[in-house]
Amino acid sequence: MTIAAGQVARAADVAVLAGILPGTCVARLRRTSATTIPQGAAIPWDAEDLDTLDAHAANTTRFQPTIAGRYLVHAVVRHQVVTAGAAIFATITRNGVAQASVVASANSSPSAGVGVAVVDVVSLNGSSDYLEVTVGNNQSVNVNASGSVVTIIYAGA
Repeated sequence: MTIAAGQVARAADVAVLAGILPGTCVARLRRTSATTIPQGAAIPWDAEDLDTLDAHAANTTRFQPTIAGRYLVHAVVRHQVVTAGAAIFATITRNGVAQASVVASANSSPSAGVGVAVVDVVSLNGSSDYLEVTVGNNQSVNVNASGSVVTIIYAGA
C-alpha cells in the first residue's frame, strides 16, 4: 500500500503501513519491583516483554501509542499484602479518566496476595491520548503490586 502525495491517510492505513494489523499484541508490560505504590496511583511498569509501538518508556506509568485506534487492554493487578475483608481495586484510565474498573473483596489474608483482572477496549487518538492502570484498596495503605501485568492488543481503527 502506498499513499500518494497530498493524500490523507486514515488511521487504519497508518497501522497497516506500520505492520500493525487488528489482533496484534503491541505491548506486554510487567511490574516486578516490590516498592509500594501510593493509594490510587498508576502502576509504573518496570519490565517490558513486548512494546512493538515503542509507546512505553521504562519505569513509567503511561502507554501512549502514535497509531490511532481501539486497543484491547487486559490488566491483572496483584496486591501482594492483603488483609482479610479488604476491598481491592484496579482501574484502566485514559488521560487520567476511568474507563473500566473492578473491585474485589479479599476473603482471607493469603501469603501470596490477591490478583484482580480488568479489561476494556479504549479508543486512543495516536497523539495525546495515553493509558494507565491504577491500583488501590479501602485501607488507605500503599500497594505492593509486584507481579502485575498488562497486555495491550491493537483492535483496529
